[in-house]
Parts: sequence; C-alpha cells; structure tokens
Amino acid sequence: MQVGKVLPWLFAVCFFLHSSCSNSSDAANAEACVRENLAALEKADEGAYLATLHPASPVIPSLLNGFRKLEQYPLSCQTEFVRWRGQQGEFGYVEVRQAVRSTEGNNNFPPKKIFGRYLLKKDNAVWKVWDIQTLDIWQENL
Repeated sequence: MQVGKVLPWLFAVCFFLHSSCSNSSDAANAEACVRENLAALEKADEGAYLATLHPASPVIPSLLNGFRKLEQYPLSCQTEFVRWRGQQGEFGYVEVRQAVRSTEGNNNFPPKKIFGRYLLKKDNAVWKVWDIQTLDIWQENL
C-alpha cells in the first residue's frame, strides 16, 4: 500500500476518534454540571447553586429569583433523566425531566413532572449553566 493513500485515511480516523472522545467528555461534564445544579436546588443550597452558573450569564438574577421562590417549599425531586443533546457553537444543550412534589403534602405545590432544557457555556473549559428553559409542566399523581 502506498504511503500517500494511507496518510489521509489515518488522519481521518485519528480526527474522528479525537472528536468522539471530546464529545463524550463534553457530554459527561455538561450532565455533571446539570446534576450538581439540580442537587443544589433540591438542598436549597444557594452557594452550590451559584457555583454551577456561568458568571457572565445575563439571566442570573432571574435564576436566583426562581431559586428563592422554590426554596419556600420543602420539595422532593426525582430526576428521571439528564441527557446531553449536543453542542451548537459555544453552547451545549442538556434536557432534563423531573418528578417534583412537596414533602409536606402542601396543596400549594401539587405533584408535577417538569421537562426542561439547560443551556450551558464553558467558563475556563468547564461547562456552566447559562440559562434554563422549562419546556413542559404537567400535574401527576406521584
């Protein structure tokens, strides 16, 4: 086999393997960031919650406002899935579904399922939450 024919093929294989490993690592790191964010929310740990947010995000005040409203309710959150959906430009996307209920049977917060999308952006090569979008909410008999 001629070297001229092997080198382009070898280059393509190496590039593919590098891209696959990078995407796998991005997925795992982005999902870990989202899980840390969800855990901080459930524990009502504002410091841990803030640590998951991208410092340049313009929506930090609204995210903190939502956090503070939710911490009024003693909640139990069961994460059904956290899934990496890919990267577009500098942003990564993770989808989440949770079953959420009040631990005190509070009728002001009936059991719900929440489906949402996390928008993440890297801060010093680490994925951080840029924004959170609620895509669907429905009441459930949990």
